[in-house]
Amino acid sequence: MAMVVKVRSDSKNGWILLTPFDRLLWLILAAIFVGATVIVILLEIKTKHDVESKFKHFVRNPFLIYMSDVEFLKSGASKWVVLAVTFLLSIAVQVYTANLTSILTERTTAKPSPWKDLQEIKRNSRLVGY
Repeated sequence: MAMVVKVRSDSKNGWILLTPFDRLLWLILAAIFVGATVIVILLEIKTKHDVESKFKHFVRNPFLIYMSDVEFLKSGASKWVVLAVTFLLSIAVQVYTANLTSILTERTTAKPSPWKDLQEIKRNSRLVGY
């Protein structure tokens, strides 16, 4: 006879904020963000001076493109890329928040098993599903 029980991990885990998404999804989201930012920079450059200044802004703060008005962007295509990536990342944030809330809520409301071990089940002649 064996028991199949849910194992609860330590709730004080420092990496719990990364658990709603697996590593592959984190890498995909990062690749989309970096790729879209590079595409926007390439769409916006007109001269060599623009390349250097845009690259310096990207190195200082890569989120600048997504957090400010898109009015400073000159190309219509770059505005659409920023709009699409912002929409995608907002959906990812909502899914992340829902998953994290579910994980944290489940940890606080999980009820302990009524049985402590196999010996208690055998002693009390409890029925076990099969």
